[in-house]
Amino acid sequence: MIVWPWTALWRYAVVPVATGVYRWVLTPLGHGLTRLAKGTGRGLALLGRGVALLGRGVGLLLRVLVLAPLVFLYRWVLTPVGRVLAVVGRELADALVVAWRVAGYVTRAVGRALKRLARNLIGRPAAWFYRSVCTPVGHLVRDAVWRPARKAAVEAGRAVSAALASARASVAAARRDAWRALFGGLREPEPVPGIPGRARNLGGAASRQTVPGVAAESEISPHQGG
Repeated sequence: MIVWPWTALWRYAVVPVATGVYRWVLTPLGHGLTRLAKGTGRGLALLGRGVALLGRGVGLLLRVLVLAPLVFLYRWVLTPVGRVLAVVGRELADALVVAWRVAGYVTRAVGRALKRLARNLIGRPAAWFYRSVCTPVGHLVRDAVWRPARKAAVEAGRAVSAALASARASVAAARRDAWRALFGGLREPEPVPGIPGRARNLGGAASRQTVPGVAAESEISPHQGG
């Protein structure tokens, strides 16, 4: 009595509902999801094939339009040109080295020639002119002009000094005479003007005496006087 209701519920309620849900809901849903998955997979596969084809096309296009010209340019243009330029540059460098050496030899030879030419045309004539003309003329000017002129200048200086000393003595005498004429006084001994340039001898006692009123001359020792 207790089992029968549950068995009837299972047989006439649960099983039919479950069978209906499985047949009419889950099975169509599963089929739909399967078809959707298959369609999505086919679409993705087609998309991948399209992308692959597009990539191949782009790669082929790049290979034909870019890579092949670059390879051709490098292999058949740049490499030969580079080799030619390397050879030309090496030859040019060697030629420049040789030209530099030749220019050095030429400049040294030209310099030596110019040095010899300058020595023969300028140095030797200048030395000869200095020894044969300038030196004798200089000695002549020194002996005939400079020394006499210097001697004359010295004598003129001495004469001027003597004249100035005489003029100073005359002025002093005139001043003393004027003083005596105005104020009177004892007659002072007139100074005897000394010979300009003559020094007093420092020898004996008599030589040390001076005349009153005479300006003292420069003194020299007996050794200096000879």
